[in-house]
Formats: sequence, C-alpha cells, structure tokens
Amino acid sequence: RKEGDTDIYFVSNQETKPVTTECSFRVEGKVPELWHPDTGQRETLALYTTKNGVTTLPLALDLSGSVFVVFRKNDTPAPHLASLQVNGVNPFAGAADSGVGIPVFSKNGIAFTSTKPGTFQATKSDGVVVQGDIAALPAPIAINGSWQVECPPISNKGETLRTTFEKLGSWSDSTEEWIKYYSGTATYRTTFTLPPGYLSANRTLTLDLGGVKNIAEVALNGKPLGILWKEPFRADITEALVEGKNE
Repeated sequence: RKEGDTDIYFVSNQETKPVTTECSFRVEGKVPELWHPDTGQRETLALYTTKNGVTTLPLALDLSGSVFVVFRKNDTPAPHLASLQVNGVNPFAGAADSGVGIPVFSKNGIAFTSTKPGTFQATKSDGVVVQGDIAALPAPIAINGSWQVECPPISNKGETLRTTFEKLGSWSDSTEEWIKYYSGTATYRTTFTLPPGYLSANRTLTLDLGGVKNIAEVALNGKPLGILWKEPFRADITEALVEGKNE
C-alpha cells in the first residue's frame, strides 16, 4: 500500500515456529519503521541496506507474529547500521532464532538485544566501525511457588471464590468441583525473590508465562504490564522489578 510518500507493507509469519530472516522491498531513499499491531509500538529500524532500488532489512517474527514495515521519507536520516555480526556471523541470515534482536534507534542511539554472550562488530552507513562485548546473562529464575487464585462470585449474592494452586495446570484437572467446571476469569497472585545482580544497565528482563488459556492482563508490584493475547506470552518487566520480594 502507498500513501503519498509513505510505503506500507504487512508481513505475517505463516510458519509453525518463530522466524528470523532478511526481507527485501522495492523501496529506496526512505527510512524503514516497524509498527507492531499487537502492542501499538513503533520503532525506527537501524539496520538496512539499499542497492539498485531495493532495501534489505532483517525481521524477527514470533509464532503467529506480524508487523507493518513502513517506509517514510527523511531528508536528514541519522547514520544507520549497514551490517552487524555477532560472534563472527550475521545473526539474521538464517531462519533459526539466533537470540539477537533487531537493531532499532533508541533515545541513547542504536540498540539491539542478545540472549547469548560474545562480541559484536557493526559497520555504520557512514563507514564508522563499532565493536563491543556482550556480557553473559544470569540464569533464569523459575517461579515455582504456590499461586493464590480468586474467581468472581458465580451469582450476585455469592462470595469471591478462592483456592491455592501448588502447581499450575488446567482447571479441569482440579479436585475442587467449583473450579473443575468453572468458566470465566480468574486472578492469580504469587511472589518471588529477585537476587542481587539481576538489575543492570542495558539489560532487559522478561516474564515468560508459558502456555496461557487464553489471555492474560499482567501486573508486577502494582504496575500494569499490558495484555498478552498470543504466543509467546511474555512481558517486559524491567521497569517494574525490584531486588528482593516481588509480587
């Protein structure tokens, strides 16, 4: 779709697994942006090349993921990355998940994420070469404690229904009759402890809920983290986390 000087493409993952790859578009002289329909977030892409009227850029799509790639004119674009190598290879050349996030412009310059340690080398569009180290991440924390579960009253005069799940699982497997056949919403609460050293500059921490049936509104320490409605059920919790006890 074309609107004035703006070109808009919709890209959707039709595979049965997450996909990371490079895509080419018949566009030149414009800066690519990523518009995420599931969150409403917009990002200006910081890694792309243009040659012979074609712009090539990396994309990473989760299972059932999609994104709008929007090209807009910018008379004074900032220098972007023309290439990026992590541990000596292009992390976006294959279809497998490399653990490297798509580079985008941030308030501090250009940023990308990596779940694996090592080194990176990037060449910018103005010829400047940037190198650096990627620190190893601490081990993931499993939230294995019990969960307090509340369900709204079944009738207007009823009381809030409460139970405790020592292990997460399907309601239909519960030994309690009222929840075994219950259909509706429920609120799950638990606490966990974040050890020292996890909160660090330039580090993003994520809550992974695993399999959810079918939608979850998430809050951490009273701070809303948004609504998760498709796989993977993950939320960025960096700004809400504190060392020690978290709820």
